[in-house]
Amino acid sequence: MRTRLAATACLLLLAGCGSTVAGTAVPAPPRPLKDSIATVDVGEWVDTPVDLRFVVDKIEVDPGCTAKNPLPLKSGRHLVVLTVSVETGPTFAKKADTPVWDIFHVYGPYGFDNVGASHVAPRCLPQEETIYFKTPAPNGKYWGKIVLETTATEGMVVHKNWKWKF
Repeated sequence: MRTRLAATACLLLLAGCGSTVAGTAVPAPPRPLKDSIATVDVGEWVDTPVDLRFVVDKIEVDPGCTAKNPLPLKSGRHLVVLTVSVETGPTFAKKADTPVWDIFHVYGPYGFDNVGASHVAPRCLPQEETIYFKTPAPNGKYWGKIVLETTATEGMVVHKNWKWKF
């Protein structure tokens, strides 16, 4: 009797501690973002210490691709498209810590969404609509779109020390 009671108690404990719902693993809650990452509103300019400033003018979720032959997304994935404007000042000189426009990350309901290298995102828009910032010059103005592939439809876009809600 004691053995049966112990076995039943173990089964009840195991059943209560499971992390599955209908056979699917329930993700752990995400680690919160650092407090030092500043929240920025869409349309608000950000000044950097390297005589460069930029603004995320617009964030769109699944706006549709406009390239001639876009690749299809895998099931459960979405595109987040940022429209960005960048201005450099007269003393601007590109350095190793200059913001790079292809290094944005999506922080969704389950934390950072690392879908992996996307072959779809770069082929979503015509090249003339994407921002090209490889060789910025002093007193330059740049505009374009950045396409991120993610599983999230809401969350934050994070770039270095700044984040935008979408």
